[in-house]
Amino acid sequence: MKSRCIVVIGHVDHGKTSLVHALTGTQTDTAPEEIARGLTIRPGFAHKHYSTGTVDFIDAPGHEDFVQAMVCGAAGAQAALLVVDATEGIRPQTLEHLQIAGHLGISQGVVAVTKSDLPSDAELAETVQNLRRIIAGTALAGAAIIPCSTLGGAGIEHLHNALQSLLQYDTVMPTPSFATLPVDRAFTLKGRGTVVTGTLIGGPLTTSAALVIQPSGQPVTLRALHSRGEERQHVFAGTRVAANLRATAVADIPRGAVLTSPDAPAAGRCIDVELKDLTDTPKHMQQVRLLFGTTACIATVRRYAGAAQFAQLRLTEPAFAYEGQPAVIRSLSPPKTLGGVIFLDCQAHPTRAGDKSRLALLQTLHDGSPANIATALCTQNGGAAQITDVARLARISISDTHIALQSDFTKITDCLIAPTDHVIQCKADLLAKISAYHATFPLRPAMPIDACAPPKTDPALLAYAKAQLRADGTLKEIAGGVALAAHDPFTKLSDAQRLRLTALAQECASAGLTPLETPATPSEAALVDLMVHAGHIIWLNNIALGQMLAFHWSALAAAAATLNDVFELNSSFTTSQARKALATSRKIIVPVLEHFDATGVTRRTDALRQMTGELPVPPTPLPC
Repeated sequence: MKSRCIVVIGHVDHGKTSLVHALTGTQTDTAPEEIARGLTIRPGFAHKHYSTGTVDFIDAPGHEDFVQAMVCGAAGAQAALLVVDATEGIRPQTLEHLQIAGHLGISQGVVAVTKSDLPSDAELAETVQNLRRIIAGTALAGAAIIPCSTLGGAGIEHLHNALQSLLQYDTVMPTPSFATLPVDRAFTLKGRGTVVTGTLIGGPLTTSAALVIQPSGQPVTLRALHSRGEERQHVFAGTRVAANLRATAVADIPRGAVLTSPDAPAAGRCIDVELKDLTDTPKHMQQVRLLFGTTACIATVRRYAGAAQFAQLRLTEPAFAYEGQPAVIRSLSPPKTLGGVIFLDCQAHPTRAGDKSRLALLQTLHDGSPANIATALCTQNGGAAQITDVARLARISISDTHIALQSDFTKITDCLIAPTDHVIQCKADLLAKISAYHATFPLRPAMPIDACAPPKTDPALLAYAKAQLRADGTLKEIAGGVALAAHDPFTKLSDAQRLRLTALAQECASAGLTPLETPATPSEAALVDLMVHAGHIIWLNNIALGQMLAFHWSALAAAAATLNDVFELNSSFTTSQARKALATSRKIIVPVLEHFDATGVTRRTDALRQMTGELPVPPTPLPC
């Protein structure tokens, strides 16, 4: 059986509540203030079972002071029942409600001309004709117009038939993939606890399901579900629902709260939007009232330079929204509807008005192609993007996103994708930079890793490109650097440099445990780097003093041999005893012993050490 949620809209005192009562037998004005004033203040709810399905009615307030409540009532509605008094015809609030219905994506409905027994036939015909002319340019263009009377019952059966016909059509409106229940009421029932009501959109709800209260992010569990006066185990989108929450206070449900499934994104304070059907264009940095779902908040409009249809809304407080959700913007003073917006990115970050990569992304979001969205998102983010962000912005499932992108994109991590041509370009840029570095500094074994990244490249993309180049044998990583696999700095030495390298190696070896001095010239520094690369010079870190000390490998090998001679295997010794055995200082002995611990020459237990009998492995002789 199908169901349809219909919002009842129109000018105040045009008989909306009486009409809903005539259609359903339910009195929707239940608050004492509403009964006393004869005025709908908050949305009222009723339903009618037909042979082909069920219609839920939301009786929206018609007074101009309650536009916010009207939008709240329309949250989740798939069609509208526009009510117009036959004696008064179209009034200002009728037009604004029609305008708002269009902004909220409602494009189906029926027009009921109430009190049709009061005017003459000619007057009624003129009213209907005028109505057809006016609604021709609105969301309800082509809707059936049914004259009726709640007192005599004339036309009510025709209205039932027209409403039933709405059940035959599948309404296509943007909805999230996850369960979303904008809360329009929260109250306490004795013996039950907190109950919230709303119109469900997106995924289904199931009793005992784990949910999240947005925007606070508070977890909550469903105790029970009711719909149309009956307890349900499952409730599906498009249905009015009352959800009984376990261990939750009414105070935990603020105005504008939304119940969502845990896989929904978090609330945000920055939303990129497309402006739609503006009757008055908001200025850059103008504050407006933003109405969507059951949420009403203040937002600052930041216009994008050169793109009049796009803007970024900076909210004064976090709110939950989803991509594709329609909303209404109104001026603060005087309060009037300016137009509608469609949310393009509800997890946007503050950006500059002239950000071209951001504008390119917004244009693809308007067009809707997953591949184009992914490409634009990757371009904006340095070449890579979260697959979940692509799915969210494209408004499709992650599995469908993978299918849409598989031919032109590469999965670079479990959650990141990049255009295959970006990967190829990143590898080419990386090789070009490293090649240029080798050409400039031929004696350096490798290019520092932090210097080889192409500008503004996502670190994950860079890591993937390097891993691919290592895997195919093109690159090699060397102690904090990266080099072409074919690069051998020793082959770049001149005859004079080879002679100096041999002499320098002998000088370093003869220094013993005296730390090597800083090379006097850049050319000698390059030769020292070569010896470090070949393992002939070893840098040790004295952490306490914040110093790096360099020694020839033979000096460390000699020190290890001396300690093996002085201390028997399995006999413990202190740092001070080792210092005396090597006739050196604490500045030297501490990093030397820590190096021996790391290489297995010594074994440390608390403050004591033992020799293992191992000696440092000599490096390959220098190729000079």
